[in-house]
Amino acid sequence: MALKLFDSMIMRNNSSDKGNLHQPGKAILVIESDAGFRLSLMRLLQKTGFKVCSVENFEQVQTLVKKANFRLIIFGLNNPDENEASQLERMLSCCHNASLLILSSYNWFEIPLNFEKFINIHTLVKPVKKEDIVNQIQKIFSGSTYSL
Repeated sequence: MALKLFDSMIMRNNSSDKGNLHQPGKAILVIESDAGFRLSLMRLLQKTGFKVCSVENFEQVQTLVKKANFRLIIFGLNNPDENEASQLERMLSCCHNASLLILSSYNWFEIPLNFEKFINIHTLVKPVKKEDIVNQIQKIFSGSTYSL
């Protein structure tokens, strides 16, 4: 389902002058297991003018990463265990130019991710306001530096 939606987004965006998910401008990938939050975040970001694709888990990410040039990956970290951290590291190694925004109820030092390997990592600790998410994304796109 996510792949069909993604393909239709590419088709629709290819026909417009605003760019598409193959261009690195404002393409965002949201990885979030909570369907309600994922949909709400997608709507918020689309209303703000971003091109957004969302998936529920890492299994759905591989095909999308090969098809699009994401500028930002928003990841809802629900369980900071070694397995989830290693999956995130593998996915990030495929997205060399993408920044990462982690939304989690955990602080960054509780996440077993090798942060030194990645330059553009940002975190927001839940609960987080919608305007804080949008402000952080705008900072990331404007070139702000590393922020945990």
